Amino acid sequence: MVVHDSPTVDYRPLTFGYSRGMRRITGPLLVLAGVFTFHAWGTLAWLSRNSLPDGLHNEFMHLWRAVELFFRIRDMGGEGTHALLFEEYYPPLLPLVADLVLAVGPNHEDTLAAANLVWLALLLVATFAIGDRMAGPWTGALAAALVSLYPFIFGSLRHLEPCVALTACSAAAIWALWASRGFSRTGPTVAFGLAVAGGLLVDRLAMAPLMAAPAVAAGIEGWRAASPGARRGVLLRMGLASGLVVVLCAYYYGYFLAEHLAEISSQVEGEIDSHGVHTEDRSVLSLTFWTYYVLAWFDGQTGAVLGLAGLVALV
Repeated sequence: MVVHDSPTVDYRPLTFGYSRGMRRITGPLLVLAGVFTFHAWGTLAWLSRNSLPDGLHNEFMHLWRAVELFFRIRDMGGEGTHALLFEEYYPPLLPLVADLVLAVGPNHEDTLAAANLVWLALLLVATFAIGDRMAGPWTGALAAALVSLYPFIFGSLRHLEPCVALTACSAAAIWALWASRGFSRTGPTVAFGLAVAGGLLVDRLAMAPLMAAPAVAAGIEGWRAASPGARRGVLLRMGLASGLVVVLCAYYYGYFLAEHLAEISSQVEGEIDSHGVHTEDRSVLSLTFWTYYVLAWFDGQTGAVLGLAGLVALV
């Protein structure tokens, strides 16, 4: 999303003291707190009544890895943790955050799944910040509530998988990119690099295509809007964000690409099963290839009612 400077757009960073003071956001923040409390209560109640893993997706793998990593760090002086962190199929940040929560919470597998509430908090705050910058704090609070009720988010809170974490990092990256004003501000630029790196370290590669085009568009817009003397700063900040991503992610992805590059390239035009057999073919030139995630929005990510509401809100 590219936003042009104009007298009607408020580019000030989100703070709790500007404009009309705390009264301006007290109500929306209470809504935000209520949304988080609702999901926290629902998630913990579900986990207390159901056993994990329940056979969905890759949860077995994520739970095993987090448990193994936790006890190797706690009881074995870290023996074997390098392979668990950097040589597994999935990046290391999801089990690390889950294990940090396990270290301070009850010693139970439910605690690992409940770590999704950390990512939910980030998602709510980032979505609130985006909505607040667009149309005020009430818009931010309602946007956060809407996003939290998407089945993709609501249903994933009780499973240790990267869905909520990746969405939270994406929302944080979008806010930071917007706040950077075309990479003209250093603080949001650093936040953008950290958010993209976080997304790449909770799920494999997905963050890169999501953020590449918006980042390039923002950089071009920032270059055009900057004075000749300030354009070097725009390029330097773009390099700073890219450098942060590379430095934080290169070690894991060096192992990952060396092991799985052939598998990734084989899925460019379709899907394969665990035996390498193509189960679905989609040409790179086909409409379904480029609209897959748009169609998935209604197919299962949000549902028809919330999906339509989300699209109306975006428009």
